Amino acid sequence: MTVSPQCIRRLEDLAADAWPAAATERLHGWRLGFTRGVTRRANSVIPNRWDRPRGGLEAALREVERRYRRRGLRPCFKLTSAAIPAGLDSILGARGYVSEGWTDVHTADIGAVTAVGGDAVHLLSEPTPEWIATCWSERDRRTEVPVLTALVGRIATPRVFALAVRDGQAAGGGLATRVGNWAGITAMLTLPGFRRAGVARSVVGALARWAGGQGVSSLYLQVEADNQPARQLYLPLGFRLAYRYHYRAL
Repeated sequence: MTVSPQCIRRLEDLAADAWPAAATERLHGWRLGFTRGVTRRANSVIPNRWDRPRGGLEAALREVERRYRRRGLRPCFKLTSAAIPAGLDSILGARGYVSEGWTDVHTADIGAVTAVGGDAVHLLSEPTPEWIATCWSERDRRTEVPVLTALVGRIATPRVFALAVRDGQAAGGGLATRVGNWAGITAMLTLPGFRRAGVARSVVGALARWAGGQGVSSLYLQVEADNQPARQLYLPLGFRLAYRYHYRAL
């Protein structure tokens, strides 16, 4: 991994804009996201800046914990090697925060990905019921899907929803969001009967072509560290590991 701390912080800010929390606050440079529901990304502290308060780090941590608990949420930090202040991960661990949700962030030059073809992929301006049923088919329909549907409705930047069709049936899909000259690919899912058959490749290629039409030059996506099939999908498409993040939750 050769990505600079500045690039990591930039991508973390872009990813937060592309997956927006229901409410956001600033605390001494940190970005606090609050979203009741299932998503850690939109429900955690992103420590990309640090304006040292009079009471120091201890006072800042106490205030973070107070604000999350006031909302009935657990305090949670999203941490990279570029988190500020330095050593925050170890400090949180000593405070009792548990490490979880290890994830790899991969990036690619868009030129290599746009050439990927395959299944017919419909690009949608809104998350239709069919897209939701496909991409969130493994979610709890009563609790998780409403939270995620509200979340994508908050995305203010250009975004597109992809739905792959094979033999007249929805087979998989994904979501791309443009922020600046980057586009993030997320919400990728292939239905069980179509897995390991090139559907996800088709979706990624279609989303990359849309992003190229938006003037994007680079792509990023996030893969859970233990998701080996996803790694095997993205590596041949030109994606390379840029950095890792994980959460610390109390």
